[in-house]
Amino acid sequence: MAKKVKKKELIGLSIILCLISFVIPFFIRESEDKLLDVFSVSLGFVSTTATLITLYIAFKLYDRFGIDTIFIQRRTDKVLELVDLLKGKYMYPIGEIGEYNLGTNRDKIIGIKELPFYKLDKNKLVLVSVEDYNKAWLKIFEIKRSYWLPKKIKKKIEFLEFKMFLKTENSLSKEFIRINFNEVDEKIWSETYPKMTFDEFLSNIDDLVKSIEKWLKKYSNIKLDLNLAEGQK
Repeated sequence: MAKKVKKKELIGLSIILCLISFVIPFFIRESEDKLLDVFSVSLGFVSTTATLITLYIAFKLYDRFGIDTIFIQRRTDKVLELVDLLKGKYMYPIGEIGEYNLGTNRDKIIGIKELPFYKLDKNKLVLVSVEDYNKAWLKIFEIKRSYWLPKKIKKKIEFLEFKMFLKTENSLSKEFIRINFNEVDEKIWSETYPKMTFDEFLSNIDDLVKSIEKWLKKYSNIKLDLNLAEGQK
């Protein structure tokens, strides 16, 4: 489904097409053709062009109750539902020298990556508590199964669904970073499979948010401030 043409662009294109339709008969006229007859043909061309433009607008652009419009609206609703779930989603990765306060908004992720001690933790493998992790992302996993959520966004959520969680002998080892969601108190730490570094985990969250922004920009006229650091209302 194509992006909706802006009103100003449509008006400009319509005027150009009508002008072209008007002048064409003057270029193809024969020397014996009377000017009044050519003028009459030009008006006929303009009338036909205007009719076709009107039909295009009626059936393609401003069909408010058409199937395409309903389809896009339902998808937009589902994307906005996902945005609401991501808002206020906080994680507290436990690194080598302290605990990060990490949100899902892109500015927060960029800020974390610019911290000097992030270099100590970026290549460490992610550990999670299975119960804690599943509770944190449960509703987002449910939305991913929705027919209405765009496939490109679904694809970006897939990184959260690990195939397995592997038992870890020493969760305090410096090769790991433990991502805490504070959904449960007692935690048994497990390694994810496929394995994922802290840097990959953050980059995947960033890609997910970018895919949401890109989709809304393409298919919606809503001017949305995707400040995902704000809590749910």
